[in-house]
Amino acid sequence: MRKKVALITGASGGIGKLIAEEFAENDFDLILQYNKNDIDLSIFSEKIKVSKIKFDFNDILKITDFLCSAFEIYGKIDVLVNNISSFNESNMDSVSFENFIEDLKLNAWSSFELSRCFCKRNFLGSIINVLDSKITGQDKEHFAYHMSKIILTQFTKELALEYAPNYRVNAVAPGLINFNDNKNLNFDNLPLKKTGNAKDVAKAVFYLANADFITGQIIFTDGGRHIRN
Repeated sequence: MRKKVALITGASGGIGKLIAEEFAENDFDLILQYNKNDIDLSIFSEKIKVSKIKFDFNDILKITDFLCSAFEIYGKIDVLVNNISSFNESNMDSVSFENFIEDLKLNAWSSFELSRCFCKRNFLGSIINVLDSKITGQDKEHFAYHMSKIILTQFTKELALEYAPNYRVNAVAPGLINFNDNKNLNFDNLPLKKTGNAKDVAKAVFYLANADFITGQIIFTDGGRHIRN
């Protein structure tokens, strides 16, 4: 029986790496995209197939070529996880048009374009976009990044409507994630009074990948930050 295949962007570290490991633990074959930081494939079990592709999503005119290369590896892709993102500092007073377009291109348009190409190329599938729980509020120190994630939120809903019923498009919105056991993170204002970890996000992504009656949904993995006053 053919194993399912997941294509995960931004998989070289952080949340992307944990998402890849979650799918691997559940017997998915993997295609992992990276750019500057290489991926050590030896961490994965020999029971699954794992391939990697180096690609820079700033080169938006070659996204179709990237997807074609991914399809050539296994012939079919069941799940697309759009995790690629930048986190550049900017504020409303100083942000330039160039700053805004730079973040928009990588954080929203690249995932939209890859999703659109995926739906046109594939037959059935599931797409999960990685957002940010601050889409319900503000991020004054990362204005362009914040706005690009809000746009990706709307892209998620539009794609879900456009490509149903053959494709389900959902998202996760991480909040305060503790990557390196940082004792200085302030979580007192979170309803659950604790930080999360990348494994929490990875499990939410995997759930959405297999939830056959859910589309257009966002799961906030943020300790309740999006509902606080």
